[in-house]
Amino acid sequence: MGLCRDVKAHQPKQQPKLGGNRAALFVYATVGLENMAFITNAISLVTYFYGYMNFSLTKSATTLTNFMGTTFLLSLFGGFISDA
Repeated sequence: MGLCRDVKAHQPKQQPKLGGNRAALFVYATVGLENMAFITNAISLVTYFYGYMNFSLTKSATTLTNFMGTTFLLSLFGGFISDA
């Protein structure tokens, strides 16, 4: 009886499995949903510029492109600042 207890006490505990396909699918789904939300906001901004701000369609698209470019460049700038 004492021998069985000693064998069980010395066995290493199993570590829980981390990562894998389930975690990767969660990340892929999150990135996909984020991209869909970003595109939806971009379409809404063109509609806003064209309908409410009375820009021409080309001016609306140009303004949105400038806004998106500024957003992406500022996110890179923020990344450099946070790493410093």
